[in-house]
Amino acid sequence: MSLALPIADDAPRWAGRRAPFHYFTMTGSDAVAGMPYWDIEPGVTFTDDYMDMALQCSTQWDGLGHWAYNDVLYNGYWVGNITSAGSRDLDVAAMKESFVGRGVLVDMPGHLGVDAVAPSTPITAEMVDAALEAQGVEVRSGDMVLVRTGHLGRWYGLTDDAARKEWFTAVPGMSRDIVEWAHTHNIAALAIDTMGVEVVPNEQPADRPHPVHHAALVDLGLTLGELWWLEDLAQECAGDGRYEFLLSAPPLNIPGAIGSVLNPIAIK
Repeated sequence: MSLALPIADDAPRWAGRRAPFHYFTMTGSDAVAGMPYWDIEPGVTFTDDYMDMALQCSTQWDGLGHWAYNDVLYNGYWVGNITSAGSRDLDVAAMKESFVGRGVLVDMPGHLGVDAVAPSTPITAEMVDAALEAQGVEVRSGDMVLVRTGHLGRWYGLTDDAARKEWFTAVPGMSRDIVEWAHTHNIAALAIDTMGVEVVPNEQPADRPHPVHHAALVDLGLTLGELWWLEDLAQECAGDGRYEFLLSAPPLNIPGAIGSVLNPIAIK
């Protein structure tokens, strides 16, 4: 099953990223109307469309070049090396053959017996371990761990601007201690059904803003996934009691890119 959001105007996105722009340069109606550029071969009609969008504007991977602290990226690379020509050192396309392997779902609402984790709730490593134990699944080295909060599922039921604004500012997410947990378990990636992985507002006191992003991407080199649609997968896992699956989620092969939209596929 697909774990991707539709790339559409009504999908959630950070305010700093404009809505995806999907447009057609050649359409069937143009052909029927007899537009002159359709005169290629007798009886032949073809259509073409384009997409203009941020690569982190839907279901995505944050590559290791996406965040820096004090001008330093993962592995000590200088953030100034990322220019309008792209990322020279931490190109997300270098992972184009990665992220195909064992996936594990941590269904926090299913474990807690709620529709969605309450806004602004930090999900600690202890909570993750408790959910995994209840689900009867063990995380192994190299796994991709997907954490469902139910927050993304709430989005499509919100009808007014105030509620949608709050959706971005009061968000359940990972506590800072998940980074040490990820290191100890040697996982390959961490993905979640929220906009920013970590709890919003961030836990305090914090030595750095957005501490999970900085610790995961800059310190640990842990790829983060955001806005993954996990509602259908959670229902399937609860139905058969099996929370592990084959996950295929490689980034697009875009040289120099620092992030990638994708269509993750879970196979059970």
